[in-house]
This record gives sequence, C-alpha cells and structure tokens, in this order.
Amino acid sequence: MLAYLFLGTPVLAALGTGAPAETGAVAASGGSEVVRAAPAPAILPRPARSAPAGALFDWHGLDRRAQQVRIEQRVIIRVVPLAPLAEQRRPASAPLRLEERRARGCIPMEQIAGVSGYGDDRMLLYLRDRRMFSVAFDRSCPVKAFYSGFYVERNGDGMLCPARDVVQARSGVRCTVGRLHRLVVQD
Repeated sequence: MLAYLFLGTPVLAALGTGAPAETGAVAASGGSEVVRAAPAPAILPRPARSAPAGALFDWHGLDRRAQQVRIEQRVIIRVVPLAPLAEQRRPASAPLRLEERRARGCIPMEQIAGVSGYGDDRMLLYLRDRRMFSVAFDRSCPVKAFYSGFYVERNGDGMLCPARDVVQARSGVRCTVGRLHRLVVQD
C-alpha cells in the first residue's frame, strides 16, 4: 500500500483495515490502495499576539516544552586516496628504497593530503610537506576497506594520534590507529 502525504497533514486513515480515509480519497486498483491526504494548509500557525517580546516558542498549537535548544558541533574530516596524476608526474629514475622509522607523537590532521594501501595491515599517509607515514592496524582490521579513503573526527588538538583516534571507512569499518612510522629514503 502506498501513501502520498503532504507535510503538516495528519494521516487519519486506518491503513490496511479497509476503513475509508478521513483526510482524502481511497482508490483501489488491482488490489492495492492509494491513500491521498488533503493538501497542507497554505498558512502556517502565527505566533501568539499576547506573547511577550522575545518569546521563542509561543506559537499556537506547538508544544511549550521545546524551549531549550542544544547545539553541538562536530567536525569530521574525509581523507581521500592520492590522485593517480601525482604518481605520473614523477621522473623516471631508479625506484626509491624506503625505510620505516618509529614516529614519536602525532600527525597534524590538516597536513594529511592523501592515503593509499600499504600491505595487508597498513596504509600510507601522504602529508602536504612531502613526508610519508605508515599507519599500522591490528590484524582484525581489514585495511582493504580503506581503499577509498577514510573519515576521522577532529579532536580539540587537531592531531591524529596512535592508540587514541579511530578512523572509519566509507563502508562503516572502524579501526583504532595503531603504530605510526615515518618513511624516509634509505641512504
């Protein structure tokens, strides 16, 4: 059964019981019923004229309990994979040999420029200042879920830290950031 409704119009039809709708017509076609509600009122309720100046929720017909509004702010950062064009701009030379060195501290989130997979349990973070970091996860985290980037909620300090922050793939997989290693060119 399909119901077409307009915002602000209550549904008074008993769906599925065969009772007629009080706000619209019921048309039966091929065993299915379509309930159309009456059109929404053209004029919204006006504020009460007797309300004191500055009263926020003194509208006719609205619940007076909704007099407190709480606004929370969350910033979620999306990190996307590294663009393939950036890889094509590299000059053809001998491949670089990279070495992992233990990183101390955290990475500034605003410096992260891209991400790519790196083995079965790690991914590479490319920073805007041309540094690279590998992020290791535990074995239960499927790193391949992060092939299209990840989301991370920004903390008060704006840093991505191991054993504190959680990254989330677009598929919904959530993993805690494990060890961080800085990748440097081997001499």
